[in-house]
Amino acid sequence: MNSGYGGGLYKCKVVGAEVSLEKIYSGPCYGLIKKEDAFIFVDSDKGLFKCQKGELHSLCKLPKAARAHGISFNESNEKYYVTCSNLDSVLELDGNFNVIREFSLSCKRRNTEEPMHHCNDNLAMGNSLFVSMFSSTGNWKNDVFDGCIAEFNIETGERLQNIKDGLYMPHNLKEFDGAIHVLDSLPGHLLFNNLSVQGTFPGFTRGLDYNAGLYYIGQSKNRNYSKTLGLSNNISIDCGVIAFNPLMKVSRFMQFPHAIGEIHSIVV
Repeated sequence: MNSGYGGGLYKCKVVGAEVSLEKIYSGPCYGLIKKEDAFIFVDSDKGLFKCQKGELHSLCKLPKAARAHGISFNESNEKYYVTCSNLDSVLELDGNFNVIREFSLSCKRRNTEEPMHHCNDNLAMGNSLFVSMFSSTGNWKNDVFDGCIAEFNIETGERLQNIKDGLYMPHNLKEFDGAIHVLDSLPGHLLFNNLSVQGTFPGFTRGLDYNAGLYYIGQSKNRNYSKTLGLSNNISIDCGVIAFNPLMKVSRFMQFPHAIGEIHSIVV
């Protein structure tokens, strides 16, 4: 396989109509955040890594087979939060990347010894930890996709009421300009402004950032397009990044090579 393809951390450069990719790290990568002059990202097999000024550094390992996905940093308590799909929980890490606490979505995994909620991303700010998942009740394996954004009280660890229900495979919880954003991935919706639909796109949306008035939204090849039959009249199976102007409601699609099929996180 071409070493320029496959999972990893990539740098995408756009100059006019030209889109080029440079592979920086190879591995099954998911969450990605910018912290000062460094990028911190998740390799679901090997743990957390940092890319700083072109150099790669291993930060920590995570529990074996945890299937770590999203990561966020809470400015209020200076701790990191990593969502682990196979644990049905979010791990809290201190500034030295030591795991110090775990937020469990429910008791179902303890009872079944299987992940039941399919959690993926999180957003930690203040005393709240928000988590996106495919099933609030833990029934996605029963074909019940009651996706949601759950909220935890960070101080007590208690799971509170969901702040948003009725989502279909949500990803990428973000905060921009004081507002919570999320991608409702299967129907291709971007939600903000009281978590209402502000943009709709033809593919599986995953990967989200905002810069200078534009949203940057990843689009992956849709492995579940049969589920959107009847919901969408245009199902894209291309992979790339959409630049979206939310005021004008116009977008540009920057297509990636066919061998790259999925995007999980974007940082502009």
